[in-house]
Amino acid sequence: YKDYKDPFGPSEYVRPDGSVAHPMNEEEMNRIADKFAEAAVTAKQLGFDMVMIHCAHGWLIHQFLSPKYNHRTDEYGPDSIENRARIVTEMIAKIHEKCGEDFPVQVLINGIEEMDENTKVSLDFDKELLYKNMVDAKADWLYNLPQWDEIFTPEKKEELYKEQKKAN
Repeated sequence: YKDYKDPFGPSEYVRPDGSVAHPMNEEEMNRIADKFAEAAVTAKQLGFDMVMIHCAHGWLIHQFLSPKYNHRTDEYGPDSIENRARIVTEMIAKIHEKCGEDFPVQVLINGIEEMDENTKVSLDFDKELLYKNMVDAKADWLYNLPQWDEIFTPEKKEELYKEQKKAN
C-alpha cells in the first residue's frame, strides 16, 4: 500500500496502511474505463477470445458496486444498483466500442457483501437488477462468485489454511 502516492476509490476511506483514498472524479473514472477498454484491445490483438471485468474481492470496481464502500452523492452513488453499476456498464460499452460488439465480455461479481466481520449482506435482490443492467449493457456472462463461507465449513477452512501454511 505504501507505494501508492495518491490512492483513490469511489468514496473517501481510510486504507489499512492509514492513508486516505480520495473519491474519484468523473475524469478519473473515465480514465479507468478507458484503460479497461485499452486492455481489452490488447487482449484481442494478442489472440484472446474474450475479457473479464473483475468486480469482486474489494478491488476498485467492486467498491463501486458495494454499499459498504460507495457513499457517493452523484449518479454513481449507492441509491440504486443502476447507479452503483454505472461504471461497469460504461466499461462494457467502451470495450464493445473498441473491440466490436462480437467480442465477449464477462463480469465477475461477489455473491455476498461482507459489511464487517460480523455482518454479511446477501445481494440477491440487487443481483437481479445487476443482472438486468449487465444484460442491457451487453455483457455476455455475469459470474456470481460464491462467498468462501458458502463453500467451506469452518473445519474445512482450517484444514486448507494448515495445508497452505505447510506449503509455504
